[in-house]
Amino acid sequence: MVERGDLGRLRVIQAEYTQDWLTNDTQNKQADWRTDPKRAGAGAIGDIGTHAFNLLFFVSGLETEALSAELHSFVEGIKRAQAEGKYKGRAPKAMQQADKVKALVAAGVDKLKIQEQLNISKASYYRCLKA
Repeated sequence: MVERGDLGRLRVIQAEYTQDWLTNDTQNKQADWRTDPKRAGAGAIGDIGTHAFNLLFFVSGLETEALSAELHSFVEGIKRAQAEGKYKGRAPKAMQQADKVKALVAAGVDKLKIQEQLNISKASYYRCLKA
């Protein structure tokens, strides 16, 4: 669509990457380095922002003329809502399918097919195997 010009001349391209796994206190290898400024370097911009930037270039084929970034954190708002009993987090739906994941693995189904069939992420797939 972009290459054919179906969208017309692109003037602004925006990307957003939101995630919630660091909104709750967690102790794991991935969280430890991302939340430590001494080890994280550029932090979320270097870790995730570069991927969004590269994806936009890949899709559009355009050279960047200007770049602007907004950083927002919802963690404090979530912690306040949790303290007030208004936010309980989302239900961990993937783990409810652990038995299905194991059965499909035992049946020889490819891991990517399992993830697609059950609509779970790669990380959830491996968590289900450990359950």
